[in-house]
Amino acid sequence: MDKRAKLTGNGPIYLRIAADIRDSIKNSELKTGDNMLPERKLAEFYQASYGTVRKAIQALVDEKLLTKVQGSGVFIAEKELLINPIRIGINVPTLKLSYYAEMVEALEQVIIDNHCEFFLIRGDFARTSESDRLENILQRTKLDGLLLAGEISSERFNSLRKIAPDMQMIFLDGNVAGEEVDFIKFDDESGAFSATEHLIRQGRKKILFIDGGSTFINSSLRESGYLAAMHRYGITPWVEYGAGFDYNSGYNVMQKIINEGKMPDAIFCVTDLVAMGAMQLLSQHHITVPEQVMLVGFSDLREADFTHPRITSVKVDVKEISRLAVLEILDKIAGRSKSRWQVIFPTHLIVRESSIPQLPRSVHNKAKPSIKHIVTRQIEPVLA
Repeated sequence: MDKRAKLTGNGPIYLRIAADIRDSIKNSELKTGDNMLPERKLAEFYQASYGTVRKAIQALVDEKLLTKVQGSGVFIAEKELLINPIRIGINVPTLKLSYYAEMVEALEQVIIDNHCEFFLIRGDFARTSESDRLENILQRTKLDGLLLAGEISSERFNSLRKIAPDMQMIFLDGNVAGEEVDFIKFDDESGAFSATEHLIRQGRKKILFIDGGSTFINSSLRESGYLAAMHRYGITPWVEYGAGFDYNSGYNVMQKIINEGKMPDAIFCVTDLVAMGAMQLLSQHHITVPEQVMLVGFSDLREADFTHPRITSVKVDVKEISRLAVLEILDKIAGRSKSRWQVIFPTHLIVRESSIPQLPRSVHNKAKPSIKHIVTRQIEPVLA
């Protein structure tokens, strides 16, 4: 029987082999001082290549679960080395949004599958008071790695680095302005371009973009994508700034526009929550979506599928970037990955009733994304 078929978890075969051996050690099937089978025998046992098994063994040596003795082979390490598993922290600003709840769920699963401990640290660390709390946590708790959702300032990043100089950090859908950091994020600019182009192709000309009114990198990239599409089609852009990325921001911007006697024929919003707020205000003024005003959001929150009409949105694959981030930070902790890791993950538009009149519920773009840029220092989003 193919032993590989019995391996649990997801991810590369070498990590799954390492996890199987790790389980055998912790269940005492393999005991301290036992000599591991030669790599050739292990390759036959797991129906894997010699190189794959060697990589799995090295991963466990890096974790100090195995030890190599020159000329003698590979042995199970002393038991006391097994009591300090890899500890990974997860920071999200809130669990009230399905976006972050889904991210934490995915991160937790991959971390547990790799037999590591995880610590959930909740708070918006772009804010000074909450960021101080993060620093206090790191001073009390030693973490091997930290996955941060969102953006923080350069000053705050360098402060964290001083507190925990050996801790690996990867940013999820975020970055640090002016700093070279490891991150995986979505192609905001290209996604915004596609959303705007979709509205243009529906024949709309007065397309409003509601931004969050902040200096966040993601926000400015989405505005850049919108402006690039409007410029390409020779349409005058129209940008209004709210006071954030939430429901109230969209609602208040639309109230201001209606009070001024203006009216777009389509709206692209920086987030789905902003789109929901804008749609609520339109409904209160008996302005129909999509007949009079088409509407598109960004991030494809679960909530966007339960509005009436359902909101067209730029979809981001939160589960996949979470999985990739955990695997990369484990490689960095073990010393297997030492180069700068910067990934821009593609988006695709999910078309729903808010931008297409009488659209059947089953119709939307199901194109599967693929990674566009990986392990690169300079990233130029493609807008076409």
